[in-house]
Formats: sequence, C-alpha cells, structure tokens
Amino acid sequence: MLRTSRILILICLLLTLAAHADAQGVIEFADRPEGSDKKPYAWLPFGFYSQTFDLAAGVGAASLGVGQPQLGLAGAVFASSNSSYGFLGSVTRLQLRPVNRLFLDAKIAYLGYSNLQSYVPGNPDFTDERAGSNDSTFENFIQTPGRDGFAYLDFQYLLPIGGARDNPIATFVLEDGLLKSGATGGWSWNPAKSGRTYVGLEVFFRDQVIEDEIGDRQFNTNGLSLTLQHDNTDFRLNPSRGSQKNFQIRRDFGGLDSSGQWTTVEFEWAKYINLGAGKHTSQRVLAL
Repeated sequence: MLRTSRILILICLLLTLAAHADAQGVIEFADRPEGSDKKPYAWLPFGFYSQTFDLAAGVGAASLGVGQPQLGLAGAVFASSNSSYGFLGSVTRLQLRPVNRLFLDAKIAYLGYSNLQSYVPGNPDFTDERAGSNDSTFENFIQTPGRDGFAYLDFQYLLPIGGARDNPIATFVLEDGLLKSGATGGWSWNPAKSGRTYVGLEVFFRDQVIEDEIGDRQFNTNGLSLTLQHDNTDFRLNPSRGSQKNFQIRRDFGGLDSSGQWTTVEFEWAKYINLGAGKHTSQRVLAL
C-alpha cells in the first residue's frame, strides 16, 4: 500500500469552491448586482510541509463558466525541497452535447517521489509479518523513490425526473450565503418527485511504481464503476434539508496488466434536518 498525498486534490477543490462552482449547476447572488464580484477564474500560490515532500511550493488555478455556465476547470503543480513534484487537473460537469443530460467529471494526476513511504514487504526488521495488513506494525514500511499516476473518467446521466425534470442545469440563488431559491430537493422522499438522480459509469486507471534496490515494483489497477446516486438535498454545497443516497459497484477485471482482480460494493446515506434559525445563527442543521 502506497502512502500518497491528497494535498493537490484538496487545493483544486478549494479553488473550485472559490470560483463559486457547484457540482449541480450555477450559483447566483441575490444581494449583489449582476456581474459584480464575479470572475471566470481564480489562482492561488501555496506552500506546505509533509513527511513525504518536506517543504513544497506550487500554484493552482481554476476557472468557471468558460464555454458552459456550469463547467469547472482546475489544476495545480508543485515541486518540493527533496526533488518531489506533482500535477493534478480536473474537469467538473462538462455537458456532453448534444445529449444535454450527459455530463463528464474527469481527474488526472502524476506525482513523483524521492522518498516515498510504502507499506509493502521489504523492511528487514519485520520479516515475520505482512506489511500493510491489519495486524502489521505502523513502522513496517520501506522508503524509496516512486511515482504515482491516475486517471478517472466519470460519465453521469441525469434522469429527467424529480428536481431535474425541466432543466438539467440548476440555478441556485444565495442571499447572505444561504439558499434563497432554486432548491432541487428535500420536499419528498420519492425520487420521481424530488431530488436529482444520476446513473454513472466511471472508467478508472492507476499506476503506482516503487523504485527499490531489487528493481521496480509496479502496482496497477483499472476497471469500471457503476453508480446510482439520488441527491435529494435542497442545495448540495450547504444542505439544510433532505438526504443523499449513493450505491456503487467497482470492479477490476484483471486485464491490461492489472495487479489482480477485485470487486467492491459501497453504499452511502446522509440525512439533513433543518432546526431553523437560532438566537445567534441564521441556520441550524442536524446532519446524520
């Protein structure tokens, strides 16, 4: 098991949020004149320290609404003091016209490490246990150069039911940071009447390499993921009522130099209960 950083993903997420992007549609502000404080892009220099990278610095950028009002683009690059480096790019909610209910989310990344902690066999101090297993010691890892690259292409079809019956791209109007109008769900449990329901097919690929003394060790996985998601919240970025349900089956079939076959089945559920305004708060929500 490779211990890789998710810092780039977090940076791109923050950049996308800073650009007022939302996975379901477009955000407008009722308390601001149209066109004010609205930029099609944002960029941010950043620095961080971690055990894997030491001191690192880089730059990230994001754009929103270029070509399509709901489209978000983001990317980041960095280099570190121990000669590690990385790149990540993402595309969010690209509408694949002329099928106006078919969208694409894509993420690609490549990271190079000079001193990677890998929880794989090879540490001479732990010859009697399997590294990375449930009962293995935390210090049972090796440190070597390595690299990690991945690509995820997630195709999602938005069903013409519930809150997406009339328009596949929602418009959320905010006032003082809270949803004023444009709710897409939360008023009924029935997917045919409330919420937005997606059927998704994801193609994924990941290639991880450890460059140790006995030669490169390569770990590959690739396959498909099927997803059924019902987002029945009023506003996905900051829900005050409704629920979210997600069912996913992910499968690596063992082809294309894969390290092995595997299958996972996942189910997620979340519930949001609006408790109304408080003495010192405009909105209170119980999230389960």
